[in-house]
Amino acid sequence: MSAGPEAGGLAYRPEIDGLRAVAVVAVILFHAGFERFGGGYLGVDLFFVISGFLITSIILAADERGSFSLVSFYLRRIRRIVPALLLTMLATIPFAVAWLMPDQLTDYGRSLVATTAMANNVMLWLSTGYWSMQNEFRPLTHTWSLGVEEQFYLLFPPLTALLLRRAHRRWLAPLLAVAGVASMVLAEVLPDYDFEASFLLLPTRIWELALGALAGLAHCSGWLKVGRLRPWLAAIGAIAVIVPVLVFTGDDSAPSMPTLVPVVGCALVLLYGRAREGVCRVLAMRPVVAVGLVSYSLYLFHQPVFAFARVLSFDEPSPWLLAGFVPAIFACSLLSWRYVERPFRDTSQVGNRALLAICAGGAIAAVAVGLVLHGTHGFAARWAALGGYGVDGRPNRNEAYVDAPFRYSGVKLDPAARKQNVLFVGNSFARDVINMAKENGVLADGQIAYIFTNDCNPAVMREALTYAGSVDTAIFATGLPPEELRCYGDWAARLAVNGIGHVRIIGPKQFGYSIAALLHLPPAERYRARFSADPYVVNSSRQAARQLPAGVYVDVLSLLDRGDGRLPGYTPDRKLVSMDTRHLTPAGARWVGGKLFALPALAHLRSNHTANRPSIRPPSR
Repeated sequence: MSAGPEAGGLAYRPEIDGLRAVAVVAVILFHAGFERFGGGYLGVDLFFVISGFLITSIILAADERGSFSLVSFYLRRIRRIVPALLLTMLATIPFAVAWLMPDQLTDYGRSLVATTAMANNVMLWLSTGYWSMQNEFRPLTHTWSLGVEEQFYLLFPPLTALLLRRAHRRWLAPLLAVAGVASMVLAEVLPDYDFEASFLLLPTRIWELALGALAGLAHCSGWLKVGRLRPWLAAIGAIAVIVPVLVFTGDDSAPSMPTLVPVVGCALVLLYGRAREGVCRVLAMRPVVAVGLVSYSLYLFHQPVFAFARVLSFDEPSPWLLAGFVPAIFACSLLSWRYVERPFRDTSQVGNRALLAICAGGAIAAVAVGLVLHGTHGFAARWAALGGYGVDGRPNRNEAYVDAPFRYSGVKLDPAARKQNVLFVGNSFARDVINMAKENGVLADGQIAYIFTNDCNPAVMREALTYAGSVDTAIFATGLPPEELRCYGDWAARLAVNGIGHVRIIGPKQFGYSIAALLHLPPAERYRARFSADPYVVNSSRQAARQLPAGVYVDVLSLLDRGDGRLPGYTPDRKLVSMDTRHLTPAGARWVGGKLFALPALAHLRSNHTANRPSIRPPSR
């Protein structure tokens, strides 16, 4: 995001700080979870447009004076971005070490290194997937946008300087237009293949930065003069910015065609807004400008505060509870602006040598801490409360346990033992059911086949039909999104028609909001504590119970809920049920599985199978 007021000889425009205020408030309210601000993520898109506009304007203004220097440009960028960023990173370290779980702390360590290297967006993309850390628990996840901007700064200013030096300024606009169109096309196509890449990486964000740059070029060159229409166009732009923030949802968050509305609106305000005219009078009001002036620090501090609040929350905190932290976020931001941002931007207070030495020292410290956290797997050995599972310094042991049933993928089963054979279809929740069966001695190797899928995929279901001659039981387990229930019901009926006598669909499960909050309780309270069930999981389970046949659907939540809507974090023998709130530890698999396979819907498996009791263990690494 753009950091701070204009520089490089440009006249100060308070309405631009007003735009920053709109952008940062939208982002904060969105991250707090207010549904009314479902399009608040667009604040980051607005920052990209503002950044493209200002960077281009600064470069062109300096070129007009004959004073543009890449060295001076990058020193100004360092002054504006790095000191406050390093302050935020270093300030979060003690809280992260105190409060985060080993996996979370390991991920945080990687983010320290990646953010220092201007590449947290790339790191987040590479670590996305089913096992990725939930973003709301990541203190530095928001620095992905800084990575996008910093990568843009590495490419755009040298190219612009080269064109200006060789008197090819006329080529700048066509090149920006071509790059913008290509980026927009990519942004439209890529989400269907890799949504995370489309959201996080520079290529699909170039069009937003390029549109801002084109607006800056038009502004400096005196193009697109519209006379008396100017305040009306600025007003239309402001409406185009505000309305999407209120009506868009997180489902629209990829920077694709819908995003064009607020992005163009922002460019119109930048081109035609004037502080004393029309809607810009509001943007230039002192309280709004004051928020805009500290918007960079507000952006930096809000996510760590929200993330730590969520980590320590036993149940998901309400938006209003998180909003209660906003005064503290403002206080931190004002201190950062007063004692870090402003002094470091003033060359008379902090010279270039001191700037580079301080930033280098801070960066080395952040990287060193990040490497230690990664190397020790988030100081995992100190977490005796995890019961010895996953605390021996080896990363992802829980992940390895849940993924172990992949070894049954594509296994061919003996048709002669059809009554004893079981086909499992689904994602990690299906693998959890396999682990439950193994931990309780219900199934043995040679009786299990597994097909992976995250959804009701026709191709996968056709593969399931090929097992009709060799299994008498098929078990489906995914998150059961409500929109796919009819599909699963249809396929259950089809498998039954094709001779599979027992088709079962296992309901979703969930064990609390934050395991860290559970483990920070005193032991006596920890073992008695129970979580509120996640509303989405509860809704999915209820809809599945209504829409799927009673003999087919197996409700897991009802096995764990004592009637008060709350779920345990520990087994009766004081073993942790889940390491991540979704998947089972070996102790959790034994306990939940014992309840699951005692149900009438699955009792035939106990009577049909005589299996050894050995449980799946993670492969050695």
